[in-house]
Amino acid sequence: MGGICDCCLGSKPVNTNSSTEILTLRSTDEDTFPVLPTNAEAATLHLPSLHVSANLSKEEPSSPSGKFIITAPHSTCPVDYVPGHPCDLEAGRNAELLHKILPNSTLYIRPPYERAKGDMNRNETWNSPWRVKLREMVQSPDCAGVIDVHGFPPNSSEYDYYFISQDPTSDFSRSISEYVYRECTLAGMVGPEEALKGGENSIMIDAIQFQSKVILIEIREGLSTYKKRKLLEILAAGVRKF
Repeated sequence: MGGICDCCLGSKPVNTNSSTEILTLRSTDEDTFPVLPTNAEAATLHLPSLHVSANLSKEEPSSPSGKFIITAPHSTCPVDYVPGHPCDLEAGRNAELLHKILPNSTLYIRPPYERAKGDMNRNETWNSPWRVKLREMVQSPDCAGVIDVHGFPPNSSEYDYYFISQDPTSDFSRSISEYVYRECTLAGMVGPEEALKGGENSIMIDAIQFQSKVILIEIREGLSTYKKRKLLEILAAGVRKF
């Protein structure tokens, strides 16, 4: 099977309706997503150190409360050409679309600089203002969970997406994982039945340590507009359902 995106787990710890909050540390004129070529090494994907199987027992879901923080720590791309996979080219736009689809969500994207200058999903940036603010948001009583959005180059994997979820009790993870895999399969999207171990996802570790639900979604770059929206609609429906 193919590899998975440069996501990572770290330490301590964020629809366009009237109750929606949008936070950004970059101006919109900087938010460009240049199309960059990839190579085999740079396209290698890394899942966090979590394991969730699609073949899970069905349990009664609990009703969600509070806001889900949607973040995309690799969404800031360099202005100049950089070979390989210096950023998640479509993660920012995918996070924005999910934010529009998912009511009562908070969008927290566009780190102040690209990954090469400091990976916002690694322990190395744990004390950065962007990460400190994110931890404050996760610890807020209004936070229901975190959705960490990433992307991977089209030729780096055989799959259309990767999905991992975890929460303190596992009820949410089991229910939503089974739901997402099943509904995506029915919609013609291919994902792995098991999420294998990979790199360290610092943002997910933060959320888990603060007893918060956490979701990682990896979306293949170049996925059709229909499939991309359908995938995010399925994810949003799962979050509302469980």
